[in-house]
Amino acid sequence: MEDNAPKLPYFDISHLCHMSSFEDDLASIELKNFRHEFFGCGLSRAAVSNRIHIRVIVGVWCEQEMQTIVVRCGRLVDGTGRPPAENVAILIEAGRIAKIGAESAVKVSSEARVVDASDETVMPGLMDLHVHLDAVHIDPKKIDARGVLPEEPPDPAATALYAYRNARNMLEAGFTTVRNFAGHYGYAVKKAIEHGLFVGPRIFHGEWVSPTAGHGPITGDEADGVDEVRKRTRQRLKAGADWIKTPASGGAAGPGDWRRANYTLEELKAIVEEAHGAKRRVATHAHSRGVTLAVEAGIDDIEHGAEMEDRTIQMMKEKGTFYVPTLAVYAWMAQESWLPEPILSKSREITKEHIPSFKKALEAGVKIGLGTDNGMFIPHNQSAVELECLVKNGMTEMQAIVAATKTAAEVLGLEASLGTIQEGKIADLIVVNDNPLSNISMLRKPENILLVMKEEQIIVERLAGS
Repeated sequence: MEDNAPKLPYFDISHLCHMSSFEDDLASIELKNFRHEFFGCGLSRAAVSNRIHIRVIVGVWCEQEMQTIVVRCGRLVDGTGRPPAENVAILIEAGRIAKIGAESAVKVSSEARVVDASDETVMPGLMDLHVHLDAVHIDPKKIDARGVLPEEPPDPAATALYAYRNARNMLEAGFTTVRNFAGHYGYAVKKAIEHGLFVGPRIFHGEWVSPTAGHGPITGDEADGVDEVRKRTRQRLKAGADWIKTPASGGAAGPGDWRRANYTLEELKAIVEEAHGAKRRVATHAHSRGVTLAVEAGIDDIEHGAEMEDRTIQMMKEKGTFYVPTLAVYAWMAQESWLPEPILSKSREITKEHIPSFKKALEAGVKIGLGTDNGMFIPHNQSAVELECLVKNGMTEMQAIVAATKTAAEVLGLEASLGTIQEGKIADLIVVNDNPLSNISMLRKPENILLVMKEEQIIVERLAGS
């Protein structure tokens, strides 16, 4: 039967697969028939206009053959915080780091692929713990006079495609792992990448549990009271959330006072209990008194954290609560004079209180991970701007790199396999054309990222002679 349905240009991924008859294995699959079976995002028939086709490989999930790779490193910044090593080699076998040492000590077979970065810096793949992959369609100039984001979502099918593009841009900028908050389309991209349909960063997906008239996306299923938040958390976990995110206070881009607590201690404890019972962690958008409530409730990770009390910072240190300050987004928003007055004034207030809290947390030894809150204000390929902000406000360049690698992996609970370049760990690494320990800003420019490797798969390769 002839198929006259309109088609989008398909993603050509033939170069990613070892196949002899690629064209014979292509087929059109209708998004309206995917629903949970493929994308897992619950797109309804009404949500997908007409019949949109994406061409994929049928029965083959684009997995590269495992290979032996040797990376010659002029400088190795391994993410542990130790001083860099010079003129070493990394042996990669079966997707993991098998050996690190002097090139003479690393035995290499004649079939091994050699990546010559002897004039460059090699470091772990970067991680961004706070991204919004599907925020591309939110136009900040459409935020209404109350400082509330538009309620009507963009076209869902297009949003999923844009979310993939944003994820790919992050990978090409050196970010091999991201934690995405909110948006079912980000979850769709996560599953597509995991199944090998597209190439992108490793995605950990977070779902919101938020109160009526509080901070967070307007979803129509806000939860109030212990019983409701407990049920909503279970629903988010059932939907596939790797993380639960909840607002413990207001924020800049939402209604009301940014200092006002959004949930009671009892409500926050119920969310934590349900998530931890399912072996999932909880992050919170929190400022001021909200941070104290969140830490007391046992939440794992504080996002933003302006105007934190000294006793709360000490409690974070003692309990091992992580802190992801997202300094860049508030500094960015505070400079955007076109923003509606409620958002602009709140952004400037938060920025004034934000930096002192960050510096106190850093001095106290709180574990700090890198997150940008990118999407609406910070472009997805510019997440390294947060590294600049961390250094500008008191971190050394090495501390900032550790925040984006080793500590970020600890936040995710993946320190045994990711975050540093050490023997036995997954081969996620990047090659850059300068020394980030003397010029952290160079990581902001994607063209300075000469190679990106995720699980030994080389995604970007711009090295001379490659």
